[in-house]
Amino acid sequence: VMRESPLAVPAFGIDAGLLRLRAFLLSAAFGGAAGALFVHTHRVVSPETLGFGTMVTCLTMTVVGGRFRVSGAIIGALLLTHLPEWFRGFDEYYLVMVGVLLLAMVIFVPDGLASFLKDSSWAGQIRTRARPAEPTDVLDAAKPTLNITNVSKRYGGIQALDRVGMSIETGEIVGLIGPNGAGKTTLANIITGIDRADSGSSKSAHIDLAAATPTAIARNGIARTFQTPQLPNELTVRTAIEVAAANNGGHCLTDTVITSCQLINILDAPCGTLPHGVRRRVEIARALAGQPHLLILDEPAAGLAPDEQTVVAEILRAHAAKGLAILVIDHNIDFLQPLATRLACLDSGRLIADGSVADVLADDAVLTAYFGILRQ
Repeated sequence: VMRESPLAVPAFGIDAGLLRLRAFLLSAAFGGAAGALFVHTHRVVSPETLGFGTMVTCLTMTVVGGRFRVSGAIIGALLLTHLPEWFRGFDEYYLVMVGVLLLAMVIFVPDGLASFLKDSSWAGQIRTRARPAEPTDVLDAAKPTLNITNVSKRYGGIQALDRVGMSIETGEIVGLIGPNGAGKTTLANIITGIDRADSGSSKSAHIDLAAATPTAIARNGIARTFQTPQLPNELTVRTAIEVAAANNGGHCLTDTVITSCQLINILDAPCGTLPHGVRRRVEIARALAGQPHLLILDEPAAGLAPDEQTVVAEILRAHAAKGLAILVIDHNIDFLQPLATRLACLDSGRLIADGSVADVLADDAVLTAYFGILRQ
């Protein structure tokens, strides 16, 4: 997940820095243990002992076994440990044979021998160790799930957001429109902690967003999707969803989310083999699996066929009816008009309209900025 979707990792509550530290410490522990055992076995350590041949062997273990799985490292180590015996007759050509094997694996089996193994649902094991979900207060329907006041953000000479203010209520679906470069994604990044506002305040029902990390924001019930689905290609659909659910204590809802997003028939399919429309639903399911109270979607209808847009809209309506607040950023008015309960429009970083869908679409400023229509 960290390798293929680094941007999405904090979005479902994983502390990326802590995860990297743990991985570094774990690998260092194995390396240290191997060095200690090596000394006890050979009684001496010299530069010749750990020469080029040893380095090539370690690299080949990883490539042959499979660098994407723990089982790959084990398979590669067992296989390469016995290679010297199998290739004993080649003597000084041993490194050549290892090189040929390495090249053949890269060309014909790039993911290693472990890729032939059936993917085990290791995320199911995570579920048994995951911290239980912390009890959350029942949200007051009259209390805003999200409240943004005078938020501004500048990138050098570009004013991305200029004193933007808006709120989202429980169970509300708010559509956010605007021309390219209006600041829509910047606003989503500020809400989720990826970017920091220069001024203003942003608060949810549970946390002060301006002072929180992306991980803390996700763990306090704000989930998001991205313009391009951020899914690890190697993981199956079920595993990709379970990882996010386990980390946020929402594993009990995993099957419900899978069913509601119509993914029940493709649970064992690797995410990398899925068409764009299905990948979009998987990403939405992953966001919903963490039991958020606010869901932010960045252009969920982009690249979808009309029937796929209808499916996504039905999913969002069903969850909004259960009290989920949803902010949908999109350019597709045909998608937003029947879906949103309210519409807001940004232009050059300023909020130029916020109200009912009909009122916003009839607003002169919106017609000019977004549709390029000048009323006489």
